[in-house]
Amino acid sequence: MPPALAGFLSAARAASPKVVVLAEQEAGHNGASFRKRFAEALSYYAAAYDSLDAAAAAYRRPAAERAEVERAVLGEEIRDVLLREGARRRERHDRLHQWPLRMEVAGFRSVPLSYAALRLGVDTLRRCGVGGCESREHGGCLLLCWRSWPLCSVSAWRPDRGSAYGVGSEELYLSPSAPPAHCFEELMC
Repeated sequence: MPPALAGFLSAARAASPKVVVLAEQEAGHNGASFRKRFAEALSYYAAAYDSLDAAAAAYRRPAAERAEVERAVLGEEIRDVLLREGARRRERHDRLHQWPLRMEVAGFRSVPLSYAALRLGVDTLRRCGVGGCESREHGGCLLLCWRSWPLCSVSAWRPDRGSAYGVGSEELYLSPSAPPAHCFEELMC
């Protein structure tokens, strides 16, 4: 685990949160090989740009505005993923399957999202009104997809306080008025 991430997770755990919600771009942009990073970036950003085109059309946004978002946000991110190496690279997206070990080492344990929380993600996507958006449950986590290509994962984690914390199958429940619902809407609209 990179030292900066280890330090951040340690500080997050020290804050004694009840739950940490992790939203991560669902991409493997940390491959050591440029060829692998390039292939991954090509697939991932093709889906991201396609979803932006559909959202711009659904919300009747001018092409110039969409192009500005693409340049300002995705353009810099793509340059970082492809052209910067080592410590100079800031964007370090990882796939959902890589987070459990990192989080467990940092002293967290997985909290499966409840049916209600997963449903909230589906309902929020539907309210956005952009065809092609999909969501999938995967091991108690939520994958937000564009035409079946995962673009973002959402998972929940709780500090592992050992047996003093209790045992059981706990789930994270979200109500439509809770702050996480607002986070879902920002992620998907």
